[in-house]
Amino acid sequence: MRMSACRPLISASLLPALVLPSIPLMWMAFSPWTRLAKNQPPIFRPRPDRPSVESNLALSYESDVEAVNTAEADILAFLRTAGVNEEDAYFIGLAAREVIVNAIKHGNQFDPHKRVGVSLSHSAQGLTLEVTDEGEGFLLHQVPDPSHPDHHAKRSGRGLAITRGIMDEVTVEKVEPRGTRVRMHKLLAGA
Repeated sequence: MRMSACRPLISASLLPALVLPSIPLMWMAFSPWTRLAKNQPPIFRPRPDRPSVESNLALSYESDVEAVNTAEADILAFLRTAGVNEEDAYFIGLAAREVIVNAIKHGNQFDPHKRVGVSLSHSAQGLTLEVTDEGEGFLLHQVPDPSHPDHHAKRSGRGLAITRGIMDEVTVEKVEPRGTRVRMHKLLAGA
């Protein structure tokens, strides 16, 4: 049975008093039962003393700008399910969005016959996010550094700079027979 799809039979405000009367009332404000009663997902925080559950997701999107919003929403839903805190999820979503836009625009050049692949893996070691396109490919060192004075007027390279600032590790590799894979890794609190 999915907890998010059901309503508690007992009011959340009565549950602590019925189950654990000795726990202070402050517990109710942070209780997963209270959040369920308000139709909010429970907050799950990773515990360093327990092994983290590994989760994986692989998705594919059209090379269309509208797919960017769908992809970001899917990534944020995965991160919430994996228990990633809201601040980390926001910035990981931003980094993913930048790389997905690049894959659609620069990699696949909006070709409706080409797809963008997104895969996520969450484990005790953190989060790994991969974005793959079917374009000609590029090398990271070929992208101009937008912070360099000679490149201030250029309109490219900022998305990757943002991504590199957010994620702990960013690698770019060519995929055979064609395409590019951008692999990003983020260490998470409790990981």
